[in-house]
Amino acid sequence: MSELRVAGLDLQLDGRQLLDDIHLSLAPGARCALLGPSGSGKTLLLRALLGLIPNRARLSGQLRWDGHAHDLSRHRAYHPGLGLIFQGAGQALHPLRRLGDLLRETAQVHRSGDPRAFLQQVGLTPVEHYWQRRPGELSGGQRQRALIALTLAARPRLLLADEPTASLDSVARAEILELLRRLCAERELGLLLVAHDPALVGEICDQALVLVDGRIVERGPLATIFGSPQQPWTRALVAAHSRLAKSAARPEPSRAGDCVRVQSLRVGLRQRWGKPARRLIGDISFAIGAGERVALMGASGSGKSTLGRCLVGVQAHSAGTLQWPSAGSRRSHTHAAVQMVLQDARAALNPMHRVETALNEARRAQHDRSR
Repeated sequence: MSELRVAGLDLQLDGRQLLDDIHLSLAPGARCALLGPSGSGKTLLLRALLGLIPNRARLSGQLRWDGHAHDLSRHRAYHPGLGLIFQGAGQALHPLRRLGDLLRETAQVHRSGDPRAFLQQVGLTPVEHYWQRRPGELSGGQRQRALIALTLAARPRLLLADEPTASLDSVARAEILELLRRLCAERELGLLLVAHDPALVGEICDQALVLVDGRIVERGPLATIFGSPQQPWTRALVAAHSRLAKSAARPEPSRAGDCVRVQSLRVGLRQRWGKPARRLIGDISFAIGAGERVALMGASGSGKSTLGRCLVGVQAHSAGTLQWPSAGSRRSHTHAAVQMVLQDARAALNPMHRVETALNEARRAQHDRSR
C-alpha cells in the first residue's frame, strides 16, 4: 500500500493562479472528502495529480507516491495506481464502443485478469447482459458502475472520485456510495472524494479538506470540520444543510389559475423490425398552479426526463393533451413560457461557444418567437 504526499503544488494558467501552495497527505486506505465552492479548483487538483492539465499550464511542487518522489515542474506523466472516476460517466465512456471491449482492452494493458470479473464486482449482473451494451443503452447509475469497473481494471490503489453521484437520483446515489465504500474496504483502497453534500461525504469519508480559491483553508476529521467549522464557506455549507434538513411548512400557493394541465398523457417509443412500441409514460394526469412548486420523483429510468421533454415540446406524446392556459394559443408562445434546466450543464453547452455567444443565441430565438 502507498501513501500520497503533495507539497507546495502550484498551478498557473494564462497568468492566473489556479492552485496555490497545496499540501496534502493521504495515508493508505484513508477516505478523504475534498470540499469547496464551484470553481475553487477541486477537479483541477485531481487532474494535476494525474498530469491531465494543458501543456501551457505551469505546474510546480513535489509529489511522492509509491515510494518515488516526483518534481511536478518536470514530470507530468500519469502515475500508476491512481485511478480517476469522472463526474460525467456519459462523457467519459466512448459512446460507440461496447463495454466488454473497453474492459478487455483495459485489463490487457494493466494485466489485471478476467475483465468480466469487474462487472461482477460493481453489480452489473448478469455479466453477459451488459458485456455487449454501449453507454447509451445504460441508465445513469449503470454507466457510473461501468466507469468504476473500468477504473478497477486499471488496478488502482487510490481512487480520485470527482462527484461520481452528481447527476444520479437518490436511490442510485446511495447505491454508488455503498459500492465505493465496499470496494475501498475490500480492496484496501484510498479515496479522495470531491463532493458538496455533508450528508453524502459523512456516509463514506472520515477526513476532509476544504479548498477555496485554489487554497486549502481547512482540514481535519470530518466530525470536527462539520461540528465546529472555522472558515466562512464551511460555516455557510453547514448552515445551508441544516436549513434543508428542517421540514418547515410552506404556505399553499394561490390556485387562481393553472400554468399547465396534463390529461391522460402517454409516450411510446417506436422500435424497428415490427416490434411493438415500448411504453415510456402511461396515462399521466396532473395540473400545476401559478406559483406552485412540484417535485417529480422516481427511480432511474422511470420517465422523469421524458416527461420534462414532453412539457417543453422536444418529444412527442402518443396520446393525451398538454395545455398551457397562460401561454395563449400560439405554439411559439407556449415554448417561450416553459424552459428546461438540463441535468448536465457540461453536455448541454456547446464547448466551442463563449458564454456571450450562447446568451445571444437564446435572446435572438426569443425575439424571433415574439414576431
